[in-house]
Amino acid sequence: MGGYKLGFILAGIVIAIFIAVFVFALLPSHLPPPTDKTLTAGFMDAIAIKSNLNSLKPEQIGSGAGFTYIKAYQKMCDLAPSLRAIRGISRDPNPENNRDFMAIVSLLQQAAGKTVNRRHLLFIKQAPLPSVQDLVQMRLEAMGTATIMVGENDKLQSHFKQALKAYQAALMLGYNEWKYGLFLDVRTAGLDTLSSAVDAIRSYYGHGKTKSEFPHDAANNLHNSLKNTVQTWYKKYAIVHSTDPYAGDMANIIKHDQDITWRIEAMINLGIARWSTSDASEAKAILKFLQKWQHNPNAYLSAAAKRSANITRADIRAMGVSSE
Repeated sequence: MGGYKLGFILAGIVIAIFIAVFVFALLPSHLPPPTDKTLTAGFMDAIAIKSNLNSLKPEQIGSGAGFTYIKAYQKMCDLAPSLRAIRGISRDPNPENNRDFMAIVSLLQQAAGKTVNRRHLLFIKQAPLPSVQDLVQMRLEAMGTATIMVGENDKLQSHFKQALKAYQAALMLGYNEWKYGLFLDVRTAGLDTLSSAVDAIRSYYGHGKTKSEFPHDAANNLHNSLKNTVQTWYKKYAIVHSTDPYAGDMANIIKHDQDITWRIEAMINLGIARWSTSDASEAKAILKFLQKWQHNPNAYLSAAAKRSANITRADIRAMGVSSE
């Protein structure tokens, strides 16, 4: 009798699962409409810096800066594998005393005098989940911050040429991350580093023995342009890089944004939205959307769609994002 009961129970479980799957399959699937946040005129336009840094950057001789930047980042990963170590470097008042970090600065200075001949500057190979993304961004920002601090300390000791060399290394690091970066973490770190480096160069040429009117004016113009760029960038960043992404807006960005960086970021966050929604039909629609985009001819978008569709509830828990 016990065997029969167990058989009936197992059969009931199988039938219940079958019914649940059948009912889920019959659910109407739909994505919610986008909100005014992403329907605002100009939201999908590429964000640009409306000034150039030609008069501030060092002379460009040769190419291959991309390889050198990646080598520098790999050394930074070894030096700062954890969040605590990253903070230690970014807050160090005397990074010039750290021999390992100065080896990184040397690489950045080498790269500053070269051009990037890569289409994209990839420090990691695939679109990262937010927890990894934030770590990459903080590591890159620390690299730029500490390089500028090296320049500040050189300036205090009247080592003016060395100071400018450090500032220009940070300037070109930020600019090249911004211009050639693909993923949001790299481009955001680049924009922050570029802004800080421009301010340092602006101060360098603004007074004292290094005062010079023409480069100071150029730095001032770039500073003003960057203020608007940073404001626009972070306004969009708050919508796209969200711990509670709204599926309708993410899908709208994926389909219509002019900048592939935001489209990739929205693709990853759509996978997060799939687990954070309490609407089963919406979750189904998100999965179907992501599966469709896996066949997109753009390799980066299709790879991001695949990665996003494969996000699991365990991934969500690891990121600290609430799921229903």
